[in-house]
This record gives sequence, structure tokens and C-alpha cells, in this order.
Amino acid sequence: MNAVLGGNRCPACARLDTRTTGLTTEGQYSLLDCEHCRSQFFVDVSGEPSDSDSHYKWESYKLDVYSDEAVRRGFESRYRYMIDRARSEVGTLESVLDIGCGIGNFLEFTVSQGLEAVGSDVSARAVAEARRRGLRVHMAEELGVSVSDDSFDALTMWDVIEHVSEPKEMLASFVHKVRRGGALLFETPDGGFPVRTLLLWLNKQTRGRVNLTGPMYYWEHKVYFTEAGMRALLDAVGVDIVSVERQPSVRAKMQREFGVMHSKKGRVLKRTWPALEAIFRRAGRGNKLLIVARRR
Repeated sequence: MNAVLGGNRCPACARLDTRTTGLTTEGQYSLLDCEHCRSQFFVDVSGEPSDSDSHYKWESYKLDVYSDEAVRRGFESRYRYMIDRARSEVGTLESVLDIGCGIGNFLEFTVSQGLEAVGSDVSARAVAEARRRGLRVHMAEELGVSVSDDSFDALTMWDVIEHVSEPKEMLASFVHKVRRGGALLFETPDGGFPVRTLLLWLNKQTRGRVNLTGPMYYWEHKVYFTEAGMRALLDAVGVDIVSVERQPSVRAKMQREFGVMHSKKGRVLKRTWPALEAIFRRAGRGNKLLIVARRR
């Protein structure tokens, strides 16, 4: 039964009219759907204490994935495209603050392009690796005193905001580091991606007997934002969206990640992803939202 779970406020638009989707993962995380903005988000229904930041830990396989040369090249193409879009929409872009910078691939790219680049991350292991590469990176808790307000032309979050249970509070703590009129760039999974809708419907209709949602939903992603959800969230912290696109995930990263899945499903996904990506790209309905926004 698709029942209302009272008291679960949508982390995107802050509305309370949310309902279960029928999907539970890891035996304790229930996926809810916001009836207002259609964003989806996980809530822990187990009642047990959990390590809410465990998804930030940079396991060895993540270091391997993001150190892969093909993965880095794939992302560099996207970075270049998004920086060009930001410049065309917002104007001057000479300095960047990257939130959730990981081991620093984006920072290294921006420095190579002649930009000033500073990053932050909650993972001490990732920060240490980025610093080893000669990059300017702070632990997240250091950022408040290490970086002045209104000091950057842009703030970037590449596949980060979906990992945060309370994104409004997190954004509010960082947005003032960007000058007024400056750019904010986001890449995040699209909660409105039609394949998600189809797989959730199939799971519900079969009462979980046919559950193919694994590649699309996992609890480490706390929120799957729709465009409407991102607009509401950003508006609440004084930011306006100026450009939205939908593109597939970087192919090399997906194939690398599928390659570390020691299962038949992982092998099948690795073989079929290039064809699926091509279909999504032609349809203009990739699984990622690419957003350029401006601070008011």
C-alpha cells in the first residue's frame, strides 16, 4: 500500500505531502516521493542509530575509479562544457570553490585552465590525496575560517548534493562564499529520469518480485532531485537557476564502477551501458541534471 508517512518533510521543497514509493533498500531505507516537486528521498525506518556520513568515506575502489585516466578525461570534457556554459550565462569566472572535491580532479583541471581553485571535502583521506597532488584543499569544517565570504566567482558541486540529508542547511553554510551574481554549478542524478519511474512502477506492481532498481537507487544517495526540487531548494538559499540540461553519466566512470561490481548484473551493465547511454543522449533525457545557477 502506498501510504503517507507523516512528518517526513521533503528535503528539496520542504513540503510535507510525501508518500512511499514501495521501495526499501538495505532492509531499512524507505524511498519516499514528494507529491509537490516529485523529488525522491530515503528515510531510515529501522529506528536504529546509523552513521549518516558513512557514504563520504573514500573507499579504495573510489580512489581507483577517480584516478583512472579514462574517467578523468571523461569528466574533463564535462567540466570544460559546464564552465563555458557558466561564463555565457553569468559572466566572469576566474576563481572556483569546489565543495566535495574528493581527490581533486576538478581542481587540477581548473588550475590547468588558469583559474584559481580551492576545494573542500569531509574525507580526510581524499583531502590528503588532493594535497599530495599540490592542490589547495581544506577539510569541510575548516572552510568557514579558511575562505572569505564573497571571494569566488563560482561554487561547484559535482555529484555531491544528493549525498546530503539536509541540503538546505549545507548550501546555506557555503553559498555566501560566492560573490553576488556569481555562478553555482551542480551535477546530480535526475529524480525525474523516466527509467526511474518505470523501474519503481515495475517494483510496485510486482510487490518487489521484479526489482531492477539497484543501478538507479542506493541509500548513499539521500535525495534524488527533480528540476522543480532543485529550483525550490536553491530559491530558499537565494540562488536562481539560469540553465538546466539532462545528460547521461560519464561513460568511462559508469563502466569502471560496473567493473568493480563482482556480480553478473555488474558484467551485464558494463556491456550494455554504452548502448543505453547513446539512447538516452539521443532522446535528450540523460540521467543527470546539469545546472548553472546564479547567486542573487
